[in-house]
Amino acid sequence: KRLEKEFVGVQEKINSSKPSLYRGVVASLKENLYHWELIIDGPVSSPYEGYKFSLDIDFPEQFPFKFPLFRFRTPIYHPNIKEGLICQEMLGEK
Repeated sequence: KRLEKEFVGVQEKINSSKPSLYRGVVASLKENLYHWELIIDGPVSSPYEGYKFSLDIDFPEQFPFKFPLFRFRTPIYHPNIKEGLICQEMLGEK
């Protein structure tokens, strides 16, 4: 139930006409509520403008008490991303 509510909230923010962090984001579920797929536009006025980044989010059954696993499918260089995985410390796990 919690993930369904979260996904609906994300979809509402994506479809909102107001500028937000969700602009340029496309989220989809296949058949698994615990696996989300996102496509994110590169930020405007940055070296990544015009690029699209594909990202998977895998939620543990213990969500929201355990953090989801984020993985970039699009190759990206960033000091806090290793082999597509976002450093969990960035997400507040520690």
